[in-house]
Amino acid sequence: MTRTRYKYALIDMSYILYRNAHAISGGKGVGEYTSGEIIRITIQTLNKVARDYGITADKFIFIYDKWDTSFGGYYRTYLLNGLYKDDRADNYITSEDVEILKQDPLSTPKKIEEAEKKCYFNSTCREAKHVMIQDLKNFGLPCLGLEGWEFDDLAWLSACILFDNQ
Repeated sequence: MTRTRYKYALIDMSYILYRNAHAISGGKGVGEYTSGEIIRITIQTLNKVARDYGITADKFIFIYDKWDTSFGGYYRTYLLNGLYKDDRADNYITSEDVEILKQDPLSTPKKIEEAEKKCYFNSTCREAKHVMIQDLKNFGLPCLGLEGWEFDDLAWLSACILFDNQ
C-alpha cells in the first residue's frame, strides 16, 4: 500500500454524507436510523480512507454546497437559467409534499410510505449536515460553505489559494 500524505484534504461533505446516509438507510423505515448515525459513519469514512488507502492529511476540511435564495439555488444554476440539477426535484420530498399526497384520494399506501421515507431521509440528512457544520470545528474538522457556491467551485478556489501555502 502506498502512503500518501497531503497538507490539506478538501472533502465533498454532501457526497460523503448522502453516500453514507444511503448506506445506513438501506432497508430501513422512518425512525430506524438517526442523523447521529450518519455523522458517525461519515467521520468513520475519513478514518477508513487513511487506514485502508493510506491517504492522510494534516487538515481535513469538509466543503459543502450552500443554497442562496437570491439566486434560487446555486450561482451555476442561475448562470445556466435553471438547466443545472433541475432533474433532482423528485428526490427532495418535504413534509408538505407528504401531506398533499395523503390528501390525494388516488395515492396508494405504498406511494405514501415511499414519500414518507424520502422525506425522513431528507430531513435526517439536513439535520446531520447542520450538526456537522456547527460542531465538527470543535474537534478540529472545519466545514466550509459559501452562499451560492457548490463543492466543486469552492474546492477549486480553495485549492488555488492553498497551493501557495505550502
